[in-house]
Amino acid sequence: MSELNRFLKVLNKVGYPNPDTATIAKMIGYNLDNFLTELVGEIGEEQSDDFVSKTIKKLSSEKGVRINISNDEYVYFIFHNPHIDLENDITSVIARWSWGDSNVLHQDDEGNEVYRTIDEIYEDIGMGEWGEFENMLEEFKEDCNKYIYDNCGFFIWWEQ
Repeated sequence: MSELNRFLKVLNKVGYPNPDTATIAKMIGYNLDNFLTELVGEIGEEQSDDFVSKTIKKLSSEKGVRINISNDEYVYFIFHNPHIDLENDITSVIARWSWGDSNVLHQDDEGNEVYRTIDEIYEDIGMGEWGEFENMLEEFKEDCNKYIYDNCGFFIWWEQ
């Protein structure tokens, strides 16, 4: 039995996606860096694309993949057409994406902290705040990537 088949059998028993995917791989001695390459080698590119698409769909609600930032703060990521391109990256799934619903604590012009959507924050920012805004969005994407990796064993390659 190949290492991939052994890994998938264990995941099937414990449920997949699973927040302990990386730990499970480590426990059985499976190298997650080989996951997408071996998956394509085992079942082909088309079925592998279907596999990753269904996996991301399992993590999603109707609103997308929810990433909790803090108590009442969250953002949703909506992934479109996730697919594997091993020539581009062997550990990431390429996906077009968009923002879904969001609720982010933001300081308004008077210095009050209020909850806003990403679109509302975008409309409010001035030229001097653009860098901070971009950094905030990148942090949200990093949090989402960690969540996807922890649950699925692969990363997202963000395509616009």
